[in-house]
Amino acid sequence: MQGRPTDSLSFNSIMSMTSLVAMAALMLLTSCTVCDGSAPGSSRRLLQVDDSSSAQSSFRMTMMHRDHVDSPLRDASGNYSFTERLKSAIARGKVRSKSVRRVIAKLTESNSSHPREAELLGVKSKVASQQGEYVVNFQLGTPPQSFVAILDSGSDLNWVQCSTRTSRINTPNPPFNPSTTSTYKKSPCGTTFCNSLPLPRISCTSTCEYQYGYGDGTTSIGDLSLETLQLASTTGGYRRVPNFAFGCGQENYGDLAGSDGIVGIGQGPLSMPSQLGSVLGKRFAFCLVGMYEATTTTSPLVIGGDAFWPSNGSLWTPIVKNARSPTYYYLQVECIKIAGKCLSIPASAFNIASNGAGGTILDTGTTMTELLPAAYNVLIAGLKTAVKFPQMDGSWYGFDLCFDTSSSVAAPVFPKISFRFSWSDFTLPDDNVFLNVDVDVYCLAINSGYGINIIGNIQLQNFYVFVNKDTNVIGWKPAQCDTIK
Repeated sequence: MQGRPTDSLSFNSIMSMTSLVAMAALMLLTSCTVCDGSAPGSSRRLLQVDDSSSAQSSFRMTMMHRDHVDSPLRDASGNYSFTERLKSAIARGKVRSKSVRRVIAKLTESNSSHPREAELLGVKSKVASQQGEYVVNFQLGTPPQSFVAILDSGSDLNWVQCSTRTSRINTPNPPFNPSTTSTYKKSPCGTTFCNSLPLPRISCTSTCEYQYGYGDGTTSIGDLSLETLQLASTTGGYRRVPNFAFGCGQENYGDLAGSDGIVGIGQGPLSMPSQLGSVLGKRFAFCLVGMYEATTTTSPLVIGGDAFWPSNGSLWTPIVKNARSPTYYYLQVECIKIAGKCLSIPASAFNIASNGAGGTILDTGTTMTELLPAAYNVLIAGLKTAVKFPQMDGSWYGFDLCFDTSSSVAAPVFPKISFRFSWSDFTLPDDNVFLNVDVDVYCLAINSGYGINIIGNIQLQNFYVFVNKDTNVIGWKPAQCDTIK
């Protein structure tokens, strides 16, 4: 197997010239020009960091895999082997990907040219499912109240359970209590944030309400609210951002798998990176620890100027716009390679259709990459020829294709698999594509799917992934995620 990358990145020690210029410019700003949700015609309150070092650092959130020993999502019934954890992750990933496809299908099947009109035809939310693989910690209110939430690249709204009405969801922390904070307020109707909601529950007459329905039946209904957000700073201590828009979930039903809510990092204006981007720059970065070490290590999500571009050895590709599905991060796949050679896969397997269907997205909540049959079948045929180890039945492990490597004296070596994106190749380390699920058993961590191609979190693990909305690109570089500070 390929060894782990030996280089260690530091968010504070490696800085590109672009980031330095952007941060210097931010030091000149005294406030943001994005309305925080004030009523039309009233004085605009502006989203801004409330300390003097606001332009000198960024926000850092600790990401934890759901199997981590300290994760509230971890199954408390005992310690499980890697194979057992992997089988559970695959099952959750299939639920997640099915829900993603259902949402995108609804957004693209309508005759409407606008995604909000498609939502009104039956999609309750842009959020696919409550299933999530990574959680983050943050605080809301004055004084601050602590929460742990599922990180979701396929949603925009940040929300937590509130204590004001009905709840049938168990959470690790007490629900958010608006009556004990001096900085809480409901968002009025008619604001940019309110108009960005996928589907308000009732006609908006005074304050803004929302309803999010999930693929598994979980539902959150509540008030779009404004509150002070508190997060750790990359330069030490904590920083506070007033008038952060979030959902105060008052009527919640279903299962959040042990979390307090959701942190959305999608492309919409309500997502956490989008809101903080008006102050710190429209960029964020994350690094997902690998499943092998996920039970004991953590890694960062950084939002703002310190989410810099690691120029040495980094690659990038443009984010592709899909007006019918604006939340997800779409990338253009040109081909899939085995050992450096493109496979004969039709372009239609990767392109976005005129109605917005198809294409390829990144999704942190889906476990394994899933490809349309037109691409998947060609990949499988190519690997059966290229890999010299005997094939074996992998159904017990939850895989379509596995190999018996007992004949290998040294660590087995597999042909490299790459995704050719516009501009760059995304070449997968062996650990991200051929998983050692048992003694002398390695399985392909790519499945067949339908409707859309999804790059899952196993393929993203131990890559520093950088999203820059100012330039509309996504970049990556191999890294040992648990060493990034």
